[in-house]
Amino acid sequence: MELNGRAIPILPKTHTAVTTISVMMIIWAIGNFIFDGPIQSTATIQDQTYNDVYTITENDDTDPVTDPSDYGSVSISREMYSKNVGLVFRELTLWEQQPNPSGNPPNINYDPFRVGFGIKMWMVDHN
Repeated sequence: MELNGRAIPILPKTHTAVTTISVMMIIWAIGNFIFDGPIQSTATIQDQTYNDVYTITENDDTDPVTDPSDYGSVSISREMYSKNVGLVFRELTLWEQQPNPSGNPPNINYDPFRVGFGIKMWMVDHN
């Protein structure tokens, strides 16, 4: 399948519930995602075990902070789908760190601060 000239992978027909949701997400993201490896036979999320789990990562950019004078950021967007269940986990984390320098050279002090948020959602129960 193609959308705007980009190849869009389609999951096997045996994963009908996952395929429908994934294709909708693929079209929405227009190819800005990756499947994180092959299907996991099982995945445990918050003490619940799910079978046949696909992990879809839309964004996973990290600029680690190694020094208080550094700029740093994290941008993660990830979802996990289980066969015959649907969405079982979603994570969205966005933050950045600014160095916030004060003083005059050569006596510059850094009091870095972070701004952002993180949300993790997981399925509690299903039929």
